[in-house]
Amino acid sequence: MLKIWLFSEKGCGACSLNETRIKDVLKDFPKISFQHVDIESHGDLIKKYQVLTAPTIVVTNDDKKIYEITGIIERERFHRELVYLNFKTSGII
Repeated sequence: MLKIWLFSEKGCGACSLNETRIKDVLKDFPKISFQHVDIESHGDLIKKYQVLTAPTIVVTNDDKKIYEITGIIERERFHRELVYLNFKTSGII
């Protein structure tokens, strides 16, 4: 099952923008879960997913990282990436 992780920090405008865009895109993907991670409080996840900066979006499938993007995301591009990842992990492509 796919899961979106947004690694962010307090006061980060780009992080807030990404969260809004992710939640908007996920309306089209009700089976994909979302987790917001504060990088100051979750060193274990930072290490596990090798996150270097905020904002970083990590997509996992069954707890394995399969995709990462850093910086501000474009809504349409992120939507296309999720369509591709959703098909890829379902075995359709």
